[in-house]
Amino acid sequence: MASVYLTRIGYERLNAELRELVEVRRPQVMADLVQAREYGDIRENAEYEVAKRDQGITEGRIHELEALLASVELVSIPANVEVAQLGAHVLVENLETASKFTYLLVSEQEAHLVEEHLSIESPLGKALLGARADDVVTYAAPAGTRRVKILAVRGGDDVPVEAEEHA
Repeated sequence: MASVYLTRIGYERLNAELRELVEVRRPQVMADLVQAREYGDIRENAEYEVAKRDQGITEGRIHELEALLASVELVSIPANVEVAQLGAHVLVENLETASKFTYLLVSEQEAHLVEEHLSIESPLGKALLGARADDVVTYAAPAGTRRVKILAVRGGDDVPVEAEEHA
């Protein structure tokens, strides 16, 4: 498997998910299987079918995480970066709405928009890569072409740029 680039926080999050699956979820699924078998004929046992499906999903995710974590290269960038890159925090302003967002640029494996972890494979992520503070970038969004202005770029291990600094 090719190298997977993760931030320290992304690595810790995936490692914690793996531990949870192995130490908590897997034993629970096994207990559910044992209990479902006690209900009798497994050919017509809905609880058994659900438990088997859960076991497959759990084991699949464990396998996926183990493979992913075995090929991780941690991304660490200095605090004084000048261009948006993997692992950098980028404060942007939407030029249509004047709303500001701080994104941590991450690999696809740790993207999470609710937490503002933006994949460098996304349209906005691709547009931000290599850009500097005060640059305006354009990208294609599902709702049409969008423009954002980069207000700040910061490095360092997971220290966000605060919107208040530029308000």
